[in-house]
Amino acid sequence: MHTILIDLAAIMRQHLHNGDVVDLDSIGRFKLKVQSEPMDNPEDFNPKKHIKAFKCLFSPATDSNGNKVTRHFEIQ
Repeated sequence: MHTILIDLAAIMRQHLHNGDVVDLDSIGRFKLKVQSEPMDNPEDFNPKKHIKAFKCLFSPATDSNGNKVTRHFEIQ
């Protein structure tokens, strides 16, 4: 189980860094949000200087009625 979670984290990190939304069926979606200073010219953008914050956002899965899906996991 530990190896599976480590591999999942590595794959998710790669996709999130590529700007993808990671959708884990019946669990939810993960995406990155970046806050930066606006620039008139994209060539002037320096990530180390202009990115102010970034967050990993999680949206729980919902059913067909829009209700959050609750899952309980038991590890034995």
